Order: sequence, then structure tokens, then C-alpha cells
Amino acid sequence: MLTTFIRTLKTAMVSLWRNRWLSLASTLVMIITLIIISLFVSLTIVTNKVTTAIKNKIDMAAYMEDAATDDQVFALRKVLLSRSDVVDVYYVSKKEALRDWQERNKDNADLRDIITEEENPLPRSLEVKTKTPEDLDSIAKLLSSQDYSPLVKELSYTKSRDMINRLVRFANFIKISGWTLTIIFVLISILVIYNTIRLTIFARSEEIEIMKLVGATDWFVRGPFIFEGIAYGVAATAISSLLLYAGFLIIMPVARNYLGGFDLGGGYLGVSFALVVVLELAVGVLLGMLCSVLAVKKYLKQI
Repeated sequence: MLTTFIRTLKTAMVSLWRNRWLSLASTLVMIITLIIISLFVSLTIVTNKVTTAIKNKIDMAAYMEDAATDDQVFALRKVLLSRSDVVDVYYVSKKEALRDWQERNKDNADLRDIITEEENPLPRSLEVKTKTPEDLDSIAKLLSSQDYSPLVKELSYTKSRDMINRLVRFANFIKISGWTLTIIFVLISILVIYNTIRLTIFARSEEIEIMKLVGATDWFVRGPFIFEGIAYGVAATAISSLLLYAGFLIIMPVARNYLGGFDLGGGYLGVSFALVVVLELAVGVLLGMLCSVLAVKKYLKQI
């Protein structure tokens, strides 16, 4: 068995060298396919993580009308606290709102000093923390009802909700585009590798016929071509992994800096880079083997 394995592997290597330009074309197409799959998965992970982080950080701030009395505001707070979907409700007075304003603009004296204790147009607010971000919809409907809308000047949740909806639409666009590109390039890879193997088979057709005449099994004939397909997958994985790792070193610090406090996780978006390489290798080897088996199977049926 060892001798057969060595002979089969040697035959595959000789065939790869003889058809090196075709082999190079097949490898390049598979490299592009693996990179596109990896980029699609990466973008999906980043988009989902950012969307989830934003959802988890969202609270609702209900800014109160100046005409609303303190008793009305605290009565509304009591109503909100009585709901099972509300975790807590924080009351922010005009003085606390002023302190927050001064803290946010401490490096800009001109903007910070526009608002003073004597002239403070900042509204009081109720900051609502719910169990899940989805619960904010029902809170928004309650505060927009006829009973409470005269007390509420504005809800901060509306702007946040629009941003989340845009992110969700963007995530869906990434998924659809990614799957489309992945399917297209997987099909291209299959066609190119399949035809490369077919050309190799035709070049060795007389040799294969002689092997069959002297009693070689179908698996003995298939062996070199299967190894050839595996070689495409291994070579493509090695090159695409190096390119992805180089891109990872360049892009990830920029992405983390741009996204600020959003945690993308350690390693490759929270996933071990070794696992990414293993997954790429699995896809590449499976594609190469599938094309080889199909091409040889079709030829063996004809002889």
C-alpha cells in the first residue's frame, strides 16, 4: 500500500509539473474563491457584532416638556417601573443634564459656557433601561400615546432605531452579495479545475487504457488525479491564508480604532486564525477532490 501511495503521489506531481500553466490557473481561481469566502464571512461577523453591540447599548431617553410638573414626571416614572419589560428608569434633572453637557464639552470652553445654571434650556429626561432592545418599541408606543405625549418632548430612541435598521439592511446586503459571489466563484473554480483535470486525462488517455488492460482498478487510476485536485486546494489555502493574514495585520488595528468601543474579540474577529486556515483547507481540498472524482468518473465510463 505504501508503494502504491508513493507511486500515485509521484505520478500526480509529474502531471502537475507537465501542466504547470493549467495548474497555476486552477490554483489562482481557487485562491480568489477562498479569499472571497473568507472576506464574506469576516464582513458578516463584523456587521453582526457591531449591530448586536449597538442594540445592547441602546437605552431610551424621554425628554420632558418644560410645562410638565415634577409630580407628573415622577408619576410617569412609576408607571414605567411597574412594567415587567423595564429594568430601571433614571431621572435626569436639569442640573444633572447641565453637568453632563459640561463634561462632554470640557475641552471646548466656548461651547461648554454657552449653557449656564441661570440660562439652562436642557430638558429633564427619563432614561429607560429595558430587558431587551426589542422591548423599547412598546415603551415608545406607550410614551407616544395620548396619555403621555403632552409630557414628552422627544424620544432619543427614534434616531437609534433608524440607525439599527440601516445596519440590519446593510448586514442583509452583505449576506446576499457574499453568498452570490461565493456561489459564482465556487462554480468557476469547479469548471476550471474540472476542465484542467479533463485535459490531463486526455493527455494520458493511452497510459490509462494500458493500465486498465493490465488490470488496474478504477481507484488506482483515479488516485493521481485526486492527489492533483488536493494539491490545488493545499496550494490555494497556503497562498490565500498568507494574503488574508497580511490583510488582517493591516486592517484590524484600523477597524478597531474606527469602531471605538465595540469589541471585535481577539484573534481573527474573535476566531482563531488557525481555525480559519483549517476551514479554508477543508473547502479547497473538497473542491479539488470533487472536481477530480467527477472528471475521472466520466472518463472511466467512456472506456
